[in-house]
Amino acid sequence: MSAYTDFVEQVTIEPIVLFEIDIGEAQDFWIAYEAGIWMFKITNVTEGVSYDFQNGAFCYGSFENAGGPEDLGTNEVIKIVNSFEAAGEQYTSVSSLATLRSTNKSFYYDAATTIIYVHFDAFDPPDVFTNKKIGVTTGFSTRAIYLDDNYYEERLKSAPRISFSKDPLFWGILRFSENTIDLLNGDGYFDDFVQLDIYGQPARVKFGSPDLDYADFRTLFTGYVEKFSVDAERFSVSVADDRKKLSRKLPVNYWDDTTYSDIKPSNVGKPIPLAWGDIRNAPVVCTNEDEAGTPASYSFKICDTTNHAIDAITTVYVNGVEVTPDSTTLATATFVLLTADYDPGDKVTVDFTGYEDGGGDPIENALDVIVDILDDYAGVTYSADTFDTTEWAAAQALVYDVGLFVSKQKSIVNLIEDICTSVAGSFLVQNDGKYTFKITDDDAAAVMTILQDEQFGDPSVDFKTDEFLTSAIIEYNEDQEEDEYEQYPDTSRESDVFDRYQRYRERSFDTVLVTSAAAALLASGILDVSEEIPILFKIVTTMKATTLEISDNIVMQIDRVTREWFGNQKCELVGIDYDLNAMRVELTGRRIEAA
Repeated sequence: MSAYTDFVEQVTIEPIVLFEIDIGEAQDFWIAYEAGIWMFKITNVTEGVSYDFQNGAFCYGSFENAGGPEDLGTNEVIKIVNSFEAAGEQYTSVSSLATLRSTNKSFYYDAATTIIYVHFDAFDPPDVFTNKKIGVTTGFSTRAIYLDDNYYEERLKSAPRISFSKDPLFWGILRFSENTIDLLNGDGYFDDFVQLDIYGQPARVKFGSPDLDYADFRTLFTGYVEKFSVDAERFSVSVADDRKKLSRKLPVNYWDDTTYSDIKPSNVGKPIPLAWGDIRNAPVVCTNEDEAGTPASYSFKICDTTNHAIDAITTVYVNGVEVTPDSTTLATATFVLLTADYDPGDKVTVDFTGYEDGGGDPIENALDVIVDILDDYAGVTYSADTFDTTEWAAAQALVYDVGLFVSKQKSIVNLIEDICTSVAGSFLVQNDGKYTFKITDDDAAAVMTILQDEQFGDPSVDFKTDEFLTSAIIEYNEDQEEDEYEQYPDTSRESDVFDRYQRYRERSFDTVLVTSAAAALLASGILDVSEEIPILFKIVTTMKATTLEISDNIVMQIDRVTREWFGNQKCELVGIDYDLNAMRVELTGRRIEAA
């Protein structure tokens, strides 16, 4: 067992909640470490040095050390650097120089030497980028404490309440309830704090005890500062979920008449599509339709190839009739039609396979598509520092291939949710900020049992009577031009479910699946969890539940204090609510079966 697990298993605990903000400190001077890697050494704070408010006992480094009321006495303060930003982008924190070299837009902080190493975008030198900021961690606590020689002042007015949940019946993006954290400001400590660079900066909540090392504290939430305000008594910070940063709209490139001088004016300003997997009957744009005179041929572009070539061009259609292109080029996703096959104004569409991975294979596995989107458009490189690679790989082996054609603007997070719905899984951010993906698996073993004597009060039960289904229709293999789908209806359980509830309830699911076999598996999985009225159990338990994650299977004892009720029930965890003031955790579980 870990030190943290030992701590939360104790009957009597002395808990501490930490709240940390990374304050951006501008740093323009860098030293070349090796080809493509740059470094800067941050100077430790030593005893007997006083600081003004801005640096205080929290903001460290060789940045304007000015006199002031705070004195660290005999403690040497070891700086904590948890983030780095350049040109408005947060870089990925990695755990070694080896990972730094292979991870674009990343940094590695060596606390032992207080050196930060940075792999700037595309190995460019630092002077290419504006606003280079080292995120030096400022920490506050529910009680004053030194952790690894860093002082956390008692400023938390109350510990935050943090909630996570997912749709108990179906799948998608984990929901996070945005929270406001109040810090004490009666002495004016935070009066000028809002002038510092904190908007959009990383923030985190940690939980532990005075007996733990800093490294053994458990991170309960990782996010970023979205809003803040100050008054005479408090400094309030609103922290948003990291997935909110995935709000960037795709596609990001547009047709223009500089690159494509002979493009039809009505196409200028429209997005250039993106594509992964097998795509059916996608509309394309003629890039020389307005060329003067009558050209010998017409060129067409299928999608944006800034980051990848496409894998294959299968079939080209003019007004719905198959034609053979004069030439095709996968690197630019283009093809040429002769004038015998095309007249300006004809409707041209194409069946094709989207981006390939550089090794000759299409990017079509649902989780490979998510990784590629995050890498190319959100600056998130797939590594053990950014993903739970074990869970991710396990889910990757189970999910289906998808066909994702993005021709109209849609946020990254909504595109990921479309994929989640299509493969019966949930895209999650763990408490430590790592991304993971979980497939609903009612057969998976329970990772924890919570008996009635570990609960506060009686459980509650919610019967979701409006969420059972008698049948499911899966819409797949979309015709991109006509915006129509092929359909796979699963009515195999309709009569049994109707006999039980005397109601018909059918639901259609739009997906990015491409085969009927995958649609059949999805329909069956949906009915597995919805052919009965879903039952949600809710219990309140001890802080040992802080080791659990959404979609874990657990066993809950659903009995009253005074008598038996449902007994032990195996459940999928669909809701977690940390009440850090009461030091309790509320869990919501979707019933799977009696345990």
